[in-house]
Amino acid sequence: MSAAPDAASPTGAPAASESAPAPPPQPPAAPATVTVPLPAEPLVGAVGQEYVAAVLSSTDPRTALREVAAAGGLADEGGCAPVLGLLDALGVSR
Repeated sequence: MSAAPDAASPTGAPAASESAPAPPPQPPAAPATVTVPLPAEPLVGAVGQEYVAAVLSSTDPRTALREVAAAGGLADEGGCAPVLGLLDALGVSR
């Protein structure tokens, strides 16, 4: 008496989904280039608030932080940190 073929395949071979390797994971998409124009005025008050809101709504948070820091002149973290610390120690508002 012969063995009955596998229920998943009429030939008794494993189904294609069991033997095929999983597709490789896709790399994350590159962040979009921010196209928010930099205002002519300093980024203080309502102008700065509107600029930050526009950048945050157009890209991911990390890219937005880099963009706003560069636009606001705070890209040199090493040079700004001691001055900001001194302002805090003296009780001067930023």
